[in-house]
Amino acid sequence: MTETEQPALPAAIGNVDRRYNRMNFGFEGFAMKRAALSFLLAAGLAIVTPANGHTGLGTLAGKVVDAQGEPVAKATVTIETSDGLHPHATSTDVNGRFAFVRFERGQYDVHASSNGTSSNWLKRVSIRSGKRTEITLRLAN
Repeated sequence: MTETEQPALPAAIGNVDRRYNRMNFGFEGFAMKRAALSFLLAAGLAIVTPANGHTGLGTLAGKVVDAQGEPVAKATVTIETSDGLHPHATSTDVNGRFAFVRFERGQYDVHASSNGTSSNWLKRVSIRSGKRTEITLRLAN
């Protein structure tokens, strides 16, 4: 044997190395997929959730009452951004209650109407992140 030649390894050792490499490759592939999935999940959460942990969504809820203070069922409650855009409407339940759930935080104008009567517009009602804002709308005679 010359100095540049390396001794031949027994066949059994070579087979073990080849099997180990195949198993190792499979494990590395799994580890890479798991690492990539973890990264994508973390990146997705970072995009969806603001740094302060709040979602930016809140709830505006309340009650519609008549001039005597009695609840008004089936009244229409309208909410829109303070610039008059993006109107949304809902109806009150039998107890005069309503809710706008999962609305972006901001300033909104709100009013109610029923059977030809309506409330005054409440201007610049705040919806805050993770909070529930309660209001009462009174219909005029």
